[in-house]
Amino acid sequence: MASVALQFHMAPDEVDSLADDWARRAGLVIASREVKNSLTWIEMTAAGSHHKLVLIVDAVRPDGLRESAFSGETDDPAGLRKFRAFTRAAKSSMHVGATVRNPVSGAFQALPAHRHTAGAHLLAQAGTPMLAAAGWNVCEFADLTDASRDVARR
Repeated sequence: MASVALQFHMAPDEVDSLADDWARRAGLVIASREVKNSLTWIEMTAAGSHHKLVLIVDAVRPDGLRESAFSGETDDPAGLRKFRAFTRAAKSSMHVGATVRNPVSGAFQALPAHRHTAGAHLLAQAGTPMLAAAGWNVCEFADLTDASRDVARR
């Protein structure tokens, strides 16, 4: 089975509207939605085929917001092309660029392809730490850090 995957930051209050939009774009229906340990899991499927798209979004917790992810699997070449087109469209609707920092060691690395939604952007702008999917690394969105550098230069 072929697959596509994308990790990104997404605000929890965007889940329903984006999941509905993404399911419509990919020609899928939302088959299930559940919350486990503050993680929202949404599974989207296509009737009569083995297409499946899963979206996982964490709640905002006291320490910050963890990365979200979606992945799609299909056994159909046309379905894979559709998922790849869908992934490109989803990426194009998001902000791009980040730096990941280890708050303990200070080590950092640029992540020029890292994506985040408008809602995650607003949360980060308000001071919510954007955390990696696991561990304690923190993502700083490029479009926010570039703007803060511009303000500091004035």
